[in-house]
Amino acid sequence: MRSVLPLLAMLVGLSASVPAQFVAQWSFDGSADGDQLGISVSGVGDVDGDGVPDVAVGAWLADSGGLNSGAVYVRSGVDGSAIWSEDGETAGDAFGRAVAGVADLDADGIRDVLVGAPFYDGAGNNSGRVRVLSGVDGTVIYTFDADAANWHLGFSVADAGDVDGDGTGDLICGARYADNTAGDGFAGRARVYSGATGTVIWTFEGDGVGDQLGYSVSGAGDVDGDGRADLVAGAYQDDNNGSNSGSARVFSGVDGSVIRTLLGDGPDDWFGWSVALLPDVNGDGRDDILVGSPCDDTVVPGVPPALPTTIADTGSARVYSGLDGSELQRVDGNGVSDQLGYTVVRLGDLDSDGVLDFGVGARFGMTALGMTGYARIVGGGTNTLIETLEGAVAGDGFGVGIADAGDLDGDGVPEVIVGSPFHDQDPTILTVGRIEAYSRSVVIPPLSLAAPATVIAGNALTFTISTTPPMPLGTPYIIDVSITGTSPGVPLPAALGGPFPLNPPFFFFAGGNLEPTWFTGFIGALDASGQAMPVFSPPPSAGLIGSTVSAACVTLNSAGTFGIGAVSNSVSTIFQAPTPSVTGIVPAFGPATGSTTVTISGTAFVGGATVAFGGVAASSVVFIDEQTLTAVTPPGAAGAVDVEVTNPGNSSATLTQGFTYEAFDLPLQIAGVTPTAGPVSGGTTMIIDGFAFTAGATVNVGGTAATNVNVISPREISCTIPMGTLGRAEVVVMVASGSSATLMKGFAYIPDLTITAVNPPAAGVGLPVVLTGTGFIPGCTVDFGATSVIPTMVTSLSLSFIVPPGVACAGSLTVSNPGGGVATLGFNPQPVITQAINAAGPVAGGTVFVLLGNDFTNCQVTVGGNPASLVSQNATSILASSPPGTAGSAPIVVTSPSGCTTTATFTYY
Repeated sequence: MRSVLPLLAMLVGLSASVPAQFVAQWSFDGSADGDQLGISVSGVGDVDGDGVPDVAVGAWLADSGGLNSGAVYVRSGVDGSAIWSEDGETAGDAFGRAVAGVADLDADGIRDVLVGAPFYDGAGNNSGRVRVLSGVDGTVIYTFDADAANWHLGFSVADAGDVDGDGTGDLICGARYADNTAGDGFAGRARVYSGATGTVIWTFEGDGVGDQLGYSVSGAGDVDGDGRADLVAGAYQDDNNGSNSGSARVFSGVDGSVIRTLLGDGPDDWFGWSVALLPDVNGDGRDDILVGSPCDDTVVPGVPPALPTTIADTGSARVYSGLDGSELQRVDGNGVSDQLGYTVVRLGDLDSDGVLDFGVGARFGMTALGMTGYARIVGGGTNTLIETLEGAVAGDGFGVGIADAGDLDGDGVPEVIVGSPFHDQDPTILTVGRIEAYSRSVVIPPLSLAAPATVIAGNALTFTISTTPPMPLGTPYIIDVSITGTSPGVPLPAALGGPFPLNPPFFFFAGGNLEPTWFTGFIGALDASGQAMPVFSPPPSAGLIGSTVSAACVTLNSAGTFGIGAVSNSVSTIFQAPTPSVTGIVPAFGPATGSTTVTISGTAFVGGATVAFGGVAASSVVFIDEQTLTAVTPPGAAGAVDVEVTNPGNSSATLTQGFTYEAFDLPLQIAGVTPTAGPVSGGTTMIIDGFAFTAGATVNVGGTAATNVNVISPREISCTIPMGTLGRAEVVVMVASGSSATLMKGFAYIPDLTITAVNPPAAGVGLPVVLTGTGFIPGCTVDFGATSVIPTMVTSLSLSFIVPPGVACAGSLTVSNPGGGVATLGFNPQPVITQAINAAGPVAGGTVFVLLGNDFTNCQVTVGGNPASLVSQNATSILASSPPGTAGSAPIVVTSPSGCTTTATFTYY
């Protein structure tokens, strides 16, 4: 059992896969009921001389040589067709329980095949035997027998590499039930045999009763850096860290000494059920060790007061450093009884990163189709999840056998063989078994690039990239763009292949602003839908008008490389002259005699623009920037006139009746103000109505100057009220000539707007709510985002309103006074469940469960749509009793008085 771990970490460290998929090239089924073909698989190299590696597969319960005698089949890597096969010698041998491709031991230029028959009776009942067969035709090269009954020699076998340094590969075989020399029963042994002579080089023994050292074996890796192949043997029932915690021992090929012992975490982990030596995955110059622990548990911490939860037998596989034994990588199962780590195996370099990868099988792994089993392909050294292969039928045991097949299809990427020994041929012919050859190929969906036909010079140019079907999230793309085919950036190391119409056909990363003679390339990543909308924003430049931008896009096979995944179509966009817009003019009035200097606001102004008032050209037009012009008005008749801005090229925009010529016949006076009251802190926007207001006028309130004075017209001024003292104050307007007008007691200072309480804090549509506070003014509104209501009653200290439809959960309300002043407070809190405790019980109901969270006051609870009985309740917890239900998952729904909900899950059984 491993240490406490968050549930989401059960896929520990597995990063997103590269854009590829695995496709079954061919499959091969057992021939009879109960064969269990696929219990063991191995690549054996090219044994038939067709230039394609081949594979061996064991069917340990095949009956060709007698009941459960077993068999081994060597099949073509091209299509799975038969090359040769060999049967067990006598009934019950279980020949084929373990198979391994080994070195060329008979010097015929072809690799040979190592096969275990652990229940062969030559030295007594189930003593075991191992045969080395010629890769060419299956003739016997060596036979190794156990010393005594019940050894189970051959339960595991592996290529050992050159252990004794004689230039010929050697062999390692496990005898899981052998007693050790001290007489400890079932301690287990592993024997290393010379490939040159067939003699025993080393024998390794388990330490204690029932350890079963040799249940799994592996070799052909230099762990201690002495230049010789070392070996590893698993003892999954070793009790060093509790009963059946398990261990894996690494032995020196030079002298047979123990280099390192790796231990399981806790009782019944079965650490060492499977082992494999991996070539150096972390670049420290030493080969590393992969160990499976299929009964490792996951412990998920509970949120207090809930206790931790144990998820049994999820399983794990771990990579340990050959240099110091530290844990380098870890892969964990998904759920209960997956038993990930049932199989571990070294694979080829499937992600083409220069480091060999590995496979991990989960015999009982749950998939969408049931307990089919699955096999994870994981990047060596990176923990990248390259692929998860899944069984097709529940009970198949997919992933019990996994092997590196070599490159079967000649694409430079090795294939993977997966065995499903419990696959049924049909409902009457059971557990015949199956193997499948999977090929990994890079997926290159069609890549499309789109862009508008035209864009205004200076506006953003938005490209749309799409792939169908979608490429994976994060797939890097690069867009190469140019104007008139000129891109003087720095190219990548090599030109692009495929149709790419730009000149020159390179990626460019040169920086800087867009100019008429060049354009830069840019890079990004696709989203989860296989799309992107990169935006390029050129600066305004009259020189761009009429230019054509050409662009095309590529995706890369993987981040950090320049391998091309796909090439898009090309697109072209023409820069057009901008059309201006006029949004405002300040001041918007002036005397009919003209000579008023105005500032015109808008967009897409360019140098050389002209301005006209009522069709008469203005003088002294100055281009400030693309959003601002200044001009001096010509004389005009009293009344409103259009203001027109024309860019060079005759594109123009008009602000209808944007300027008003005034005659100024009435004397200066104030007719009234809106609003008539505001907070003492100031800040209220006040509108003053009257006559004969002129540009440059000032405003005083209570003897203090107002700010942001804006003479909107001769009849209207806006300003911001200054700070003041409680009570009424006079309002004074003074114009540039020195004349002034006064409105006595025209504005009342009141306390600042505050909200101190909402009662109730949550209410449904149509129900009354009362706010208390200070500074409420008649005419105020209560706002809920885009929804506003007018209070039914307003005093300076309180207001009432009716809750409108559409008020959001976990929202807030804002009171806005006329002329300014706002106050906000939370409203309609959203109940939140942070933990559901004991949320499982019988379908009869009556299970008391606990919900922890926030804002539960006056909430109701249902389970599967039926009301639950509330035992106790406060703002942060609910104790409830489940109603009757039906077996399975049912939603727990907590609903607030205002209809806001939060959910959890209750499980009926």
